[in-house]
Amino acid sequence: MTAHPAAELFPLMEGAEFQRFVENIRTRGLKHPIVTLDGQILDGRNRERACAEAGVEPRYVEVDLNGDSPVEYVLGENLERRHLTPSQTAVVAEKSIPLFAAEAKERQREHGGTAPGRPKTLEPERAQVSGRARALAAEKFGVADAQVARAIALRKHAPELLTEVEAGRLTIGAAVKKAGLNPSGTPEHSRRPYDKHKAVIAAAESLARLHGKWERSMTDALTPPEAKKQLAVIRKAAAVLADADEAVEYRADTPHTFLGR
Repeated sequence: MTAHPAAELFPLMEGAEFQRFVENIRTRGLKHPIVTLDGQILDGRNRERACAEAGVEPRYVEVDLNGDSPVEYVLGENLERRHLTPSQTAVVAEKSIPLFAAEAKERQREHGGTAPGRPKTLEPERAQVSGRARALAAEKFGVADAQVARAIALRKHAPELLTEVEAGRLTIGAAVKKAGLNPSGTPEHSRRPYDKHKAVIAAAESLARLHGKWERSMTDALTPPEAKKQLAVIRKAAAVLADADEAVEYRADTPHTFLGR
């Protein structure tokens, strides 16, 4: 049976932990039925897997949430019993953001684009919706918003390390450091002061304006001292332009909220 997206928030049991679970079901049988919603597993993916391995017939029960959040149902059933580390919980919270955002959008649709009791307004920008969903995810899972932000950054810059965090093999702080991100989750070179960026670009533009003069000078018969001066200027220009290229590339790929920091 396929799993509901909310059921996939929590990582599957693996290794010795899962084998102990299999033996428990083989010996004692399935105590709690597998919960389904609209024909999908909402809670009990591990129970279904364990039943298959133990040769035990699984039992299913369909739940009616009466419009309540499937994400919060899964959270309530799993957060305490799974004993995840704070870093793992932050990853689960990060994974829940699209689901919380989708639920919020569905509520808006059901209420004509607005929350009950409020005047109808235009739909908020996607960034605002995502920001509220992130804050809600952090609150519901009991983790700091900064930790969720770091998980988001890892998914963008180093998804393979996020997998290690989810498996419990790395803390989120160690993963951020290993990925070359600063504690806020942005690339280390984002600490470059904004004024330095402006200075580098200004220098690059100034050197570009000298291009015509350099081109003309190359046609002249330069004496060795003059040629050495030109060579020094060109090498300096190359270094400045390389720095400018890095600065512009960084700002082109950086969200507006981080600019100038």
